[in-house]
Amino acid sequence: MKTQAGSFGCTEKMTRNLRRLIRLVKQVDRSLSKKWLLVSTAEDPELFLVTGMIPNIEVRLCGWGISVVVHTGVETQELWDFLWEGEHYPRYRKGKGWYCSQCLDKPPLFYRSKKELILRHTVLPFFEWAQQNFRTGHALVYWLSEDAGMSWSKIVDEKESLTVASSECFWTMQKLFVP
Repeated sequence: MKTQAGSFGCTEKMTRNLRRLIRLVKQVDRSLSKKWLLVSTAEDPELFLVTGMIPNIEVRLCGWGISVVVHTGVETQELWDFLWEGEHYPRYRKGKGWYCSQCLDKPPLFYRSKKELILRHTVLPFFEWAQQNFRTGHALVYWLSEDAGMSWSKIVDEKESLTVASSECFWTMQKLFVP
């Protein structure tokens, strides 16, 4: 499967942080009672697809976080967009614990371990977002500006999917899960 991941800097060698993130994502994924599961691809250990969902949506893991990326080909041009992104930049402060150095929380939220920081700051928020968005009946909508200079996408519920086709710059829509 062709992916644009390298173009936005997610591809990296397998680091300890990335291995830890992959383990945590797999553990949480297996513990959920949802019908969908993340499946890693053979050619890229950082790339996951959701069982039964259209392959346009990729879950990409990096040493610094999780990105949900959507892509589609338009003529010879590949369009892509971030649907969700959660990053973590762990730092340790003696006597306080681990925190994300990029967050604007004042004072920072501290965690007992790097694993807890990654789990609570990135992995669990991803699964909360996924449970709200990766649902049967939901659709992926693409918009494309008239000069094709800008595109964007969004997951919509069934009700919103009935009216979105009349919106400005609407291009196409696909159901997330194929029956």
